[in-house]
Amino acid sequence: RSLVSALTQWLSVFELADIEVMTLADYLRRHAIELDLTDPTDADARCREILDRRNFEPEYDAILIDEAQDFGAVLLELMRRFLRQGRGGLTVAMDAGQNLRDRPAIECAGLPAPLELIELKRCYRSTDVIHRFSHAFAGYEVPATAEVAEETEEPIRLVWAETSEDCTQMIVAESQRLIRDVGLHASEIMVVAFDGAQRRAIITAFDEGGQATTSPGRVDAHGDAIPVASPEVAKGHEASCAFVVGWDNSDGDSEIAAARRFVAASRA
Repeated sequence: RSLVSALTQWLSVFELADIEVMTLADYLRRHAIELDLTDPTDADARCREILDRRNFEPEYDAILIDEAQDFGAVLLELMRRFLRQGRGGLTVAMDAGQNLRDRPAIECAGLPAPLELIELKRCYRSTDVIHRFSHAFAGYEVPATAEVAEETEEPIRLVWAETSEDCTQMIVAESQRLIRDVGLHASEIMVVAFDGAQRRAIITAFDEGGQATTSPGRVDAHGDAIPVASPEVAKGHEASCAFVVGWDNSDGDSEIAAARRFVAASRA
């Protein structure tokens, strides 16, 4: 929702207020469709049911979907039913490597027209060294799309702590140093933790040290809070320095685990 708010503000700056931005959940509720989007099986099954029994009234000239890998093909087909034919069509932006929702992969060749598919020849958001680091750690080969030449290497350090408490204290101390000595603002630091208990421990440790925390994208009243989040919540946000915690025990070696590592590592 924070990204919806930001995009809406920027569109108004460019006098494009007639373009509406909304979350998928709000879009579906507007059309009296309630789906449990956190459960791919439920959402996909319900989508097929809706597609089979409901008549749709097209009302949009164009729909642009970002992070489409989290939607799945059935949800995309549902969105397409609201398009007016012969107008702007459906534009899809996605990165299959960041599919955190465990949805079936989207086969673009099988999607019905109108569909615009644009392949970026270079990934500007995630550097080559981040791809290599996250994939190598998880034991996966680096995909060909990650072969990006970088002028300078990103500083990435792998730190092992004896206990989670030691890790938490290291993050608090290093954050204080970055704010005090390097001159970073608190909002320029982000902590991404794979485990909920560790996230809560980090938030508590910051609080005990007098440092406010927040969720990425949330407008903080004091403007001086460090974002702490899971990979799912951190996705779409970035920071000058990102601490990734619990990397070594993040859900085994599944594709979802690899995607969570990739998303967490590419927040910097």
